Amino acid sequence: GELYAAAELMEQSRAHYEMAIAKGKDEWKPYNGMGLWFLRFGKQYEQAKKNFAQAARLQPAQPEPMMNLALANAGLRKWQEAEEMCLRLMDLAPRESKYFQEAENLLTAIQSEK
Repeated sequence: GELYAAAELMEQSRAHYEMAIAKGKDEWKPYNGMGLWFLRFGKQYEQAKKNFAQAARLQPAQPEPMMNLALANAGLRKWQEAEEMCLRLMDLAPRESKYFQEAENLLTAIQSEK
């Protein structure tokens, strides 16, 4: 799915993410990729959120789906949920990591939006 997404072949990308999810229901990466697909090709925040939430449930210690879930919530203007995800991520990720920095930046952006 990622290769087709990089080439902006939307339908092929989606089909491959769906196949990956069907074959690996216990894997977080296909759900995360599908969530990114929904954000990238249509700003479908609710669908993205569902996929990121599943990825985070499958791998709660993984920072990427948590960050993406915060972004989807921000896209939905669900500021409280986005903030909570950012704070959880900042508790999990090392301060020097890109995820910590991204969460901190998103928190700042949310505060200016509220």
